[in-house]
Order: sequence, then C-alpha cells, then structure tokens
Amino acid sequence: MYFSRKMGYDLNVQVVHTFTNLQIVDYFTGFTSSAHDSNAFQYSAVVQHPGWFFGSDQEFMWGSSAYTVTSRVIPVHKRPVADDPLNRQFDTAVLHICIRSEHCMGAIKGRFQSLHGLWIRINCKRDHVDTCNWIQMCLILHNLVIDIEGEDWAAYYRSQLPCEEYTNTNPATDQTSSSGVTVSGEARHRQLVAKYTWYREERQRSQVE
Repeated sequence: MYFSRKMGYDLNVQVVHTFTNLQIVDYFTGFTSSAHDSNAFQYSAVVQHPGWFFGSDQEFMWGSSAYTVTSRVIPVHKRPVADDPLNRQFDTAVLHICIRSEHCMGAIKGRFQSLHGLWIRINCKRDHVDTCNWIQMCLILHNLVIDIEGEDWAAYYRSQLPCEEYTNTNPATDQTSSSGVTVSGEARHRQLVAKYTWYREERQRSQVE
C-alpha cells in the first residue's frame, strides 16, 4: 500500500457524476493513491467507452486541473496559464461546478462512515480486491439512495462531514499530469474560454444599459 501525504494508506478512486443530482455514472477503483488521477482515469469506462456516456462530439465533462485536456475532458487551467486574467475568470466560473464534485464525495462519506477510514487489513491481493469491492458497494448504494430519496438527502449527510475533509477550493494547485494535452482538447478549451469571455462582456454591457 502507499502511505500518502495525508498520513494514511490511501486508494485512488475515480468518480464521474452528474451535476444536477450528484448521481454517479462511472467509477473506477484499484490503484493506490500513488497513481496520478489523470493516469488512473484512463482506465475508467468513460475513457475506454465514451460512446456509452456522450451522445455527440459536442458533449464533454468538466474536471479539476489534475486531469489532461482532451476533447471530452475540460479541466480548469494549470499554472502558469491559470494566471492569465481571462483564464482565471473562466476557472472561477468552472470552480462552482467542480465544487459540486466535492459535494458528491462529501455526501457519500457523510452517509457511509466507513469511508472516513476503512479499517481493513490488507496482506494480499484478495484483501485489496475486497477493499475495492467495499468502496464500490458504497458508490452503488449512493445511487440507489438518490433514486429513492432524491438529492435532498445529500445536503444533510454532507453537513455531517467537516468540509476540510473533502473540499479543494483552489484546484489550480493540483499536481501536474505527465500526460500530453491533445490538440483537439486544447482547441475546445480555448473556444470555451472565448465563449465565456464574450458572454461575460455581453452580460456586463446589458447591465450598464
């Protein structure tokens, strides 16, 4: 196992969820936390089988700066480009969406207290698999609860977890991925920044008038 900077033995869990109701649409477990998020994400179904999740070439998902820019994944910018004023405005807007991701993880940990710290002795591969299965069952039950109770339950269980345990309010400080940025992904990134800048300027102009 990998002893992390948070002074614990951690696993890397990749979760993709909807923005509207925090329902999980994809997850991947197996790596320890020594694996970079961007590398672990490559093994998820949303990367391996994008047709299952995206209805057209125009659809994409948001992510933190830990992930590589592709035509399907649009993260906030990494430094030094994150310091550009236009990019900073764009990242601030996207941050509100990324916070929803933190809310999702907070709600899961708030309901399933075992995920605060899973006290399982791992001495072999079977133990590692059992631990991953435990986490996966919690994620599946999370979706079942949303189907039955709706999203309102999430606000309560999220409040049971100290916010510092799951909130990252400065995603630009995430570790840098070693993967290369795709050309099509970078082009879409610039296009979205330009569109948001235009929208922001038009909105300010209409308020003045």
